[in-house]
Amino acid sequence: MSSVNTTHIDGDVSVGRNVAMGGNATVQGNATIADDLIVRGKVKADNIITNNKGIFKTLAALQAAYPNPKVGWFAGVGAGSPFDVYTVNSSGAWEASGGTMEFDVDLTDIEGDIAELQEDVENIQGNIRSSDLVLATGLLTSGFPAVMSGSINYNTGAWTGSQEACLIVPIINCSKIYVTYSEAVSNINRAFFKSFHAQTRTLTFSESESVVKSNAGSFTNVSYDIPDDAKYFYTSLNIDKIVSITIDGKEVFAETPAMRLLRSEFIIDSLSTQVIRSSDLVLATGVNLADKSNIADRLVSNNGTISESSMWKSIAIDISDIETGTSLKFGGFYLGRSGYYSFFGSGSKIESGIYSDPQGTTAPVTVTIPEGADTLYFDVYCNQYDTKPSGWSTAYDELICVIGDELPAYIPYQKKVVAIKGYPLIGQASSGANTVSGIVFDLPISANGGDIETGYAYINSSTGVITVKL
Repeated sequence: MSSVNTTHIDGDVSVGRNVAMGGNATVQGNATIADDLIVRGKVKADNIITNNKGIFKTLAALQAAYPNPKVGWFAGVGAGSPFDVYTVNSSGAWEASGGTMEFDVDLTDIEGDIAELQEDVENIQGNIRSSDLVLATGLLTSGFPAVMSGSINYNTGAWTGSQEACLIVPIINCSKIYVTYSEAVSNINRAFFKSFHAQTRTLTFSESESVVKSNAGSFTNVSYDIPDDAKYFYTSLNIDKIVSITIDGKEVFAETPAMRLLRSEFIIDSLSTQVIRSSDLVLATGVNLADKSNIADRLVSNNGTISESSMWKSIAIDISDIETGTSLKFGGFYLGRSGYYSFFGSGSKIESGIYSDPQGTTAPVTVTIPEGADTLYFDVYCNQYDTKPSGWSTAYDELICVIGDELPAYIPYQKKVVAIKGYPLIGQASSGANTVSGIVFDLPISANGGDIETGYAYINSSTGVITVKL
């Protein structure tokens, strides 16, 4: 074996002309190259600083990544190829050069990874049964078992939109379903589907099913073999008498308060012409126009403009339905100093003014609605003068604004029901309209709901609140 001579030099080495090396070179410190570096092989390095700074979706993202760029740097910006080229100008800022750059990506490896992932997902799906997905309430995944207002055509599977209730239960990778009823029932309709879209209500029969089938006779329970390709079980008629559903020996549905409430929603929906919804109520504001929920950290200034303020609070009152020239009187709050009011119309100031503390020597304020006004603003609180009567939680507990020249004793803000489904109400109020509290609800009264069946509503005798027992 031949030997290679090795020379060790302890000091520095300076070469005035060329250097040629036949083997490898290892540099433990830094290296400075004054002119060009020519590499005929591949450059392998974990950290290389180049003028190309990469691709960014937006200019803002590029600026955030490189907030102090240097002249000579460039980057691509855009949602896809070709990308707009951005360079650094003489002022040290990124700017569009007007050019573009294109990149081609080899998706071979990515597509292979996706294929492997899809295979893993399919394997997982094959090991999951719908009967394994049981929640504490007894319901399956969100929306199942689904009680729906409607049924399907017995021959085509198309949704009919009728008001007959149906129940749809997922049965993925299962073999047997067992349904129990609270009493003997007859004419049970059922079918198996391999696809179901809840929103469009599109169903596709299982390959072994072509129509909705019926069980003739009288039954308290029924069982069915599930076709291999079936993913959903459908049944209609007598679903209100179903007390349990068992799939492959595991109970996945039992009568629960949540299910009873779900069924109640169906009943209300199907009888929409016979029940009252909130949209059927025609409401009008009561005597007091001042809705405290419209009080905000806001200042009405001495020139009538409106601005945000941490020291002041003002209220906005809707007067769009009140005639021009009508007198309004407001009070029932402790400001501690003079305040301002302002009328606005279509977002612009129309008229404004000043008033003294309504609880001081000056009587409550009277103003007149000018033409074109739709909103009244006035100050109700200033934290520099945080004074309030004993027992009040805020300085505007008894805030009131009424039509007319006299300010009555405090009346809470409330909405009155003046009509239901277009039919006017007859009441004892001066306006001839009942308030919501004046409507009689024919519901049982109970102290705590102990004598009320689960899922039904009652009036709590202690609070007067309508409650559903769960």
